[in-house]
Amino acid sequence: MLNLENISTEKFPAKKEFLICSNWSFTISENGIVRFTYAKKPNKELIRSENANLHELNKELKCAIKSKADMYELRSIRSKIASKEKFIEVISREMVPAQYECRGLDNEVAFKMFQELAKKAKSNNVRSVAYATGLRFEEEECPNEDIEFNDPDGMLITYREWHYTGKKSLREAE
Repeated sequence: MLNLENISTEKFPAKKEFLICSNWSFTISENGIVRFTYAKKPNKELIRSENANLHELNKELKCAIKSKADMYELRSIRSKIASKEKFIEVISREMVPAQYECRGLDNEVAFKMFQELAKKAKSNNVRSVAYATGLRFEEEECPNEDIEFNDPDGMLITYREWHYTGKKSLREAE
């Protein structure tokens, strides 16, 4: 029998929206992690193409069932169908949670400096604000000197670290 008195309740960190841009917003959790969501227009041609591929896979599955294919072949086709459906769902979204998170904003000083940098963004969109706060996308340069500062004791500190958190296979859908 399990002793329930020894089990504690865990809570997810609370989060709050703190910056709203023209194409959505940034949130921060109580443990100092910033994430953002952005609006995008789905590529209708790509969705149409992927739906056609999904239709072909469904036809292939029906034929395999009729021909009494072995379980391995059926499982393989079903796996391809599930993967295709997930990809279509990802590319069809209009509100997309970005696959990046900024860690290290666990004190007021770092958060205030993050906000100051966010205000210096060149345009009112989440990508520009993220870039202004240190996120460097793969297709752009990666300078680090603009995301470091000296604390009052003279130590060099990088007070925010953006990390890619998604799957590399879904990166093309962003």
